[in-house]
Amino acid sequence: MDDSSGSTRILNLLKADTSAHWLHVLTCQWFTQPLFGAAILSLECRFLEVNPAFRSMLDCDETQMRQVNLSALVHPDELLRCMHLSSQLAAGAIPSFQAEQRFLKPSGEPVWCFVYATLLRDEHGEPSYLLMLTQNIDDRKKLEATSQTAVHTMSALLESIPFALMLVKANGEISYANKASEPVLNRRREELLGQNIWKSFPKLTATPLYSVIQRAMEEKSLIRHHHFDEKAKRWYEISCQPTKEGVCLFWRERSSPEKP
Repeated sequence: MDDSSGSTRILNLLKADTSAHWLHVLTCQWFTQPLFGAAILSLECRFLEVNPAFRSMLDCDETQMRQVNLSALVHPDELLRCMHLSSQLAAGAIPSFQAEQRFLKPSGEPVWCFVYATLLRDEHGEPSYLLMLTQNIDDRKKLEATSQTAVHTMSALLESIPFALMLVKANGEISYANKASEPVLNRRREELLGQNIWKSFPKLTATPLYSVIQRAMEEKSLIRHHHFDEKAKRWYEISCQPTKEGVCLFWRERSSPEKP
């Protein structure tokens, strides 16, 4: 196969097979639009044609990309998976694949992309080329990473609080309980998560705390309540703070209902 014959021969070959599902892709002019990267690769995964959008994503010119194999541009963490799928595609074992993976710019900077690749066959049905479409999702991935960091930071903060904390949804489901809540509730939190607070602690429904929690959610206002645990013989100040999904409960032990 002559890889240097240029895009005209390749595109004419692709257009010759009117049964191929990628004819619609060509009609939509993937190679000229600016939003998605598009490339035609040999079965050995060498770049033959690359549109400007793909080159721009990777900060590469056409000459640079024609000189490398796909493996040289894929991040090491995704390399084995990408090349395995590409080899299966080239062999005709799978018709296409899609994945989120990182490419590497010449500077070594990674770029997250959504990748869709499909096999192109000639007029005799034989595997001929690979068509790869890409979309830059780097901003979304960075936002996800930032969100995950914020979640981990918040989780660490909640775990460091020295008093019991519990998140309860409006339907009574316990969605979170920190480690400090275990001795107060006399339950392992793994036993409580996903359970209904009123079924887990049915005696609470007969105490003023039940109506206080309901009122805090209805009025969307913080209510503090002094609760006496009959079994433990202890007083607790419980702060009921409404949340978007229900209520957050803070349990702090008190020597009496009057003393802070």
